[in-house]
Amino acid sequence: MHRSAFRSTFAVDGAKCKVIPDVERVLKSFLAAKKPIGLCCIAPVLVAKVIPGVEITLGPEGNEAADAVTQMGAKHFGKSVDQVHVDKRHLVVTTPAFMCDTAIHNVFDGIGKMVEAVLRLAK
Repeated sequence: MHRSAFRSTFAVDGAKCKVIPDVERVLKSFLAAKKPIGLCCIAPVLVAKVIPGVEITLGPEGNEAADAVTQMGAKHFGKSVDQVHVDKRHLVVTTPAFMCDTAIHNVFDGIGKMVEAVLRLAK
């Protein structure tokens, strides 16, 4: 099970999940302070639950997790493993990473692009 699974009940409860209060507080604090947030793999479900209307990616359209975050009120954008989605309004950058079945170097490329996008937003 991915580490992000322990920061919420998403793995069990899907769209009706709960986020650990400290994680929710930190995410909302970053949003209020206009600090960028970068999340990869399944971790974008955390902001999907906490930030209404946030734009994220969890990989291609039509996967179960993407359907769940849409039910939470987030906007899902289908992306490949080496792409990122930047929500400029909420300063959230996401990439699918291991949500895609691919070679590790492709995951590395996508995460690198996520970090670069977060750094650009931090300026």
